Amino acid sequence: MSIETCQRLTQEFSGEFIRIEGEDVVQAVAQVIQTYHITQIVLGETRRSRWQLFWQGSIVQRLMRLHPHVDLHIIATK
Repeated sequence: MSIETCQRLTQEFSGEFIRIEGEDVVQAVAQVIQTYHITQIVLGETRRSRWQLFWQGSIVQRLMRLHPHVDLHIIATK
């Protein structure tokens, strides 16, 4: 699914599409969560092997630890 498709769907369902950039993705998203008092996020995550997850961790897992009160909706990508 492309960024443009995600943006269109977000607007179609009366959501706010926020696109951010940063060196540390988790910290950038965490800042937006705090700034906008976000309660739900839709994220795309590529499939990775268990070894990759073990050594590198997962953005989703890190966000869940930082903000357990935020509902994360994960869209698997190829």
